[in-house]
Amino acid sequence: MKRVASLLCLMSVLVIPRAVIAADGVPVEVSGGYSYLHDQDASSNFPSGWTASVSAAVKSRFSVVGELGGSYQTLTTPSTGVNGHIYSFLGGARYAAYSAGKMSVFGQALVGAARSSFSADSTVSPETDLAFQPGGGVDVTLVPKWAVRVQGDFRALRVSGATTRQERVAASLVFNP
Repeated sequence: MKRVASLLCLMSVLVIPRAVIAADGVPVEVSGGYSYLHDQDASSNFPSGWTASVSAAVKSRFSVVGELGGSYQTLTTPSTGVNGHIYSFLGGARYAAYSAGKMSVFGQALVGAARSSFSADSTVSPETDLAFQPGGGVDVTLVPKWAVRVQGDFRALRVSGATTRQERVAASLVFNP
């Protein structure tokens, strides 16, 4: 089921920007890649993850961004195994702070929801929380229309009246049609 959901997300990320470009002539950027998440409060790592985003330029350096992500972990104890995942659905703004030659440095602020679920044996505990994720990164152009992105983000989740902190690093392939 995870693979089907990931495939559908990837297909929508690749198809929707084409329609936007054809309709408006707005510069659009699509990216997808690997992410690694660390939860500070639980001292827990999510080593398997993905990220996908679409952005549309509003001005030369300012873009609106939509981002989806998934992070997964499996913890094994002598008595049971615990599987966990966190899906994020975020949107916000990106600002290209510096651009020279083949390199571009950006900062972004995203807000949305993070849905986490942990299961042990047959018990599942899903929860959806408010998420705020500022971050930044570097895009390095490989060839025209293609770049590599390395980024780091800090995520704050509002969980039952308290704030949970997470950090994420990601490496993505970027397509500028």
